[in-house]
Amino acid sequence: MESAERPVGGVNILLWLIERLNEAGYRVAALHGSRNYKYDYRNFTGERLYSRDLDHLLHRSLSPRGFLTRAKQALKSLSGMRWRRWLQSLPRLPVWHPEPQDVLVVPEFMYPEAVAAFEGMPCILAVQDVFGLMYANLRSRRWQGVQPEEFRAIFSTSQACANAVRAVFNVPGGAFSLPACHAGLTYNPDKKLQIAFMPRKRREESKILATLIDRHPALVGIPLVAIDQLPDETAHRLIRESLLFLSLSRREGFGLPPAEAMATGCLVIGYTGVGGEEYFTSETGFPIPDGDIVAFVNQIADVVSAWRQSPDELERKRRHASDFIWNRYNEMAARQSLLDLWACIDAHQTSQG
Repeated sequence: MESAERPVGGVNILLWLIERLNEAGYRVAALHGSRNYKYDYRNFTGERLYSRDLDHLLHRSLSPRGFLTRAKQALKSLSGMRWRRWLQSLPRLPVWHPEPQDVLVVPEFMYPEAVAAFEGMPCILAVQDVFGLMYANLRSRRWQGVQPEEFRAIFSTSQACANAVRAVFNVPGGAFSLPACHAGLTYNPDKKLQIAFMPRKRREESKILATLIDRHPALVGIPLVAIDQLPDETAHRLIRESLLFLSLSRREGFGLPPAEAMATGCLVIGYTGVGGEEYFTSETGFPIPDGDIVAFVNQIADVVSAWRQSPDELERKRRHASDFIWNRYNEMAARQSLLDLWACIDAHQTSQG
């Protein structure tokens, strides 16, 4: 239920969810607020529809401030090499006409606004971001008071998100395991001594970190690869070939990139981002206290030195981390846990009439 202009893990997961449910016989579609929108960062095979109500919700601000914000976003799109959209005619999405049996799946960060915009429609709340849920709940309480919105079901994508659901709504947040690994993220025994990172969440901090790495005597000459706004295939290739992956996770519901890196056999160093604590531990990587950038670069140097001198222990660690991710977050397990969850939601829907 949104239109993203950059690759977003939560969007990728919702699109994956749509595809898997369609395969299981449900009819599920991605709902967008732009008539000719296309998400460029994943090869989505499901149905896409346009909603006038969602369009109004996302773009209703006609104030000078709102106009300037949208103009800046347009200029940013141009500078980001997405100018082709401005020069080509994209197919117009079919208009969604709600039917009595339709149910909306609403992302947590915009749930008060979405519930109000689609007043009277049954909604399922999807929670992938702990703090997105908390901030949205603050807005909801400001508008609705202590009376919360009614949802047909609530589901989450990690233990941290399930805990947040219980804290906010005092109900279980039924979760399914994520597909953090797949054929494009197979274990690579022959890594380059190369450091990969994704700067999106902490851009300024990543610049400082890159400077410190460049200056550290033990890290001179080691390639540092920024993975930023790239299609999945390109990002996965860079992760697969890199020995080290720096986790810059921040306030994550789960945090897919470090898990994906572990799946390929990367030595992952950095921040767990809270949600990553269910898989990112001292047994699977090198967690750093959040914000301790000096400890971060020193740990990178220690790992590189150990790798150069005697890599056997680190080889065992990266193999263990990969096995852990593949055993727990593989595509088959994720699909089955999603279908089990949805069967429960379906049964509850039926009992509610």
